Amino acid sequence: MNLFDALVAESGMDFRGFLAEYRRAAALLHDGTGDLAFRNVDLTDKSFMRWRSGQVARPHHPAPAILKQIYGRSVKLRSSE
Repeated sequence: MNLFDALVAESGMDFRGFLAEYRRAAALLHDGTGDLAFRNVDLTDKSFMRWRSGQVARPHHPAPAILKQIYGRSVKLRSSE
């Protein structure tokens, strides 16, 4: 289990719930920064499951900032980091 997986499990969110929160956080970041990378973000179920299983060490921009917006901290996707 990695920190991201633990936080998702603790929240009780399934993929659809997480995706809604992910998009909401991205919209807030877009509004606050004007960075177009946060506009119209998407995430696949496959990527979500890869993040939860720790198959990805660090997702590409803008995901780290979005995850930090959601959880209020940097989120490790691999236990060994």
